[in-house]
Amino acid sequence: MLLTLNCGSSSIKYAIFDDKLNCLTKGTRENIKDHQKELQSIIKKLKLDKNNEKLIIAHRIVHGGQIFTKSTIITSKNIKKLKSLNTLAPLHNPIQTKCIKFCLKLFPKSQNIAVFDTAFFQGLKPEHYLYALPSDRHKTYNIRKYGFHGISHHYLIQETIKKFHTKNLKIITCHLGNGASITASKNGLPITTSMGFTPTGGVVMGTRCGDIDPAIIPYMMHQKKLSISDITKIITSQSGLLALSGKTNDMKTLLERQKKDPKAKLAIQIFINRIVEYIGSYIALMNGADVIVFSGAIGYRSAFIRNQIKKHFTYLPNIKFLTLETNEELMMAKEAQKG
Repeated sequence: MLLTLNCGSSSIKYAIFDDKLNCLTKGTRENIKDHQKELQSIIKKLKLDKNNEKLIIAHRIVHGGQIFTKSTIITSKNIKKLKSLNTLAPLHNPIQTKCIKFCLKLFPKSQNIAVFDTAFFQGLKPEHYLYALPSDRHKTYNIRKYGFHGISHHYLIQETIKKFHTKNLKIITCHLGNGASITASKNGLPITTSMGFTPTGGVVMGTRCGDIDPAIIPYMMHQKKLSISDITKIITSQSGLLALSGKTNDMKTLLERQKKDPKAKLAIQIFINRIVEYIGSYIALMNGADVIVFSGAIGYRSAFIRNQIKKHFTYLPNIKFLTLETNEELMMAKEAQKG
């Protein structure tokens, strides 16, 4: 039996799979303040045996850095290495690490396997993952593009290949939600992706700024005497759609307000523009594209957003558009089953 846990900053998605990867049950808990208490409630509901040696628990971890380049069994020994990556994904990794630590104590005889969002992008070529910084910075601090939402992009690419019955495809996958990223792939393998060293880069997101001129950060710190903690909070939790609209990071709410609220309309347009810019650059990079895939809470649910993006590519009539619901839990279960 497999339990998958996807612990976000204020939510937990869980699923139970049998040995043949059939999903037996799944659910989501939102607006969570105490993850440990919520996990206990989920485990009680699922009636899981704490002494079950055959139970495998797969945990989604956002950032694996250079330490974890593939799915890994987590123990009390290597969890310290996992904790060392917390500063690279402050909205996600600390909570996910705590959830693993809790499960290690609660299920001492079970395997806890970390499945990393960054692992899918480990095969990127240097021309796509290196930054134009002094080389000693790359080596000393492992600074490079890592890419995120890899579990989702991997699933979407695999499903697209299945639907078109060929691997010989140039695919652009758009995972659009409160966190958003775009990935270009060819023959089933990623070429490049919008998020970089951390999940803050790339397109505009719910509360994350996406790509900005890097000189803005020291300028703001100097002008307002901000600490590293202050600036981190601004670019990860106080920016994006929330900052542009001045009211909310929820796309559904912004879409409802756009006719009456100029700031909501502007926030939506900037969100769309950044996505179009990335898709356009990836089409140029790959010398064309066969399929553009939309997924994530916004990409899958909002026909308006999809149509606003699509209209920029009418000059390329051969491109197919696909809308898919991602399934990170299934991909996590597959990875965990590999051991």
